[in-house]
Order: sequence, then C-alpha cells, then structure tokens
Amino acid sequence: MAVILKEIPVKDKDEAIRITGGFTEKYQLLPTDPDNSLDISNEKFHIYYDAEESQVIIETNDAHSVWEYLKELIADFPIFF
Repeated sequence: MAVILKEIPVKDKDEAIRITGGFTEKYQLLPTDPDNSLDISNEKFHIYYDAEESQVIIETNDAHSVWEYLKELIADFPIFF
C-alpha cells in the first residue's frame, strides 16, 4: 500500500505542471500514462496531481505490491468478487 510522503498545495493546473516537471527532471520519473504528464513515477516514487484537492501528491510507489495486484485483478474481473 502506498504511503503519502508529501502533499503540495497548488493554485492551478499550470503550477502542478511546473512542479511535476521539476520532479521529472530531478528524479528521472516517467509518465504512468504517456498522455498524462501529471501522473509520473519511478521505482521509488509516484507523483500525481489531484485536481479535486488542488494538490500534487508524492507517495511511495507500490506498483509491484500484492495489494496493487489484487486491486487490478478485482477491476479486471469484478464479477468473481
């Protein structure tokens, strides 16, 4: 399960783009979705923009954890659960 390390309040999407861009360069992060530069990650960190809360969230990356695997399995096959 991901652990939130930091929540950075932003005033708009442009500021979120500037912040995530800085993290992309500094920590060699890659977009999780090629069409979304506001959702980036590497082996250690996952950083994304939460538009509803107007903040950029930095959390640990749990992409290969058992919990993430189970969430994806339930999403792919909801009829079995």
